[in-house]
Amino acid sequence: YDRGGHNIYSFNDHNANGEKLDTVVLTPAQMIDVRRDLPEDLQGAIFVEAPIEEGIFVVRAFVPDESWKPIVSRFLEQSSCELQDD
Repeated sequence: YDRGGHNIYSFNDHNANGEKLDTVVLTPAQMIDVRRDLPEDLQGAIFVEAPIEEGIFVVRAFVPDESWKPIVSRFLEQSSCELQDD
């Protein structure tokens, strides 16, 4: 979401890569730089290009029944969000 609360991008399990959620949000200028020389550790990442300097990243998970609660909780607890240096 951008600063105004507008959803700028969304995806689900059908367009995510495997079990790891690896998403990178970049400004258009940053996207140009990354495309020139894609770091190996970002090969499987989902790239979101957005003309924003700050925003909110929301992760939601569906829990179809009680047996899924520990699995989803573990996934969310292991999640992190990091600001990368330019």
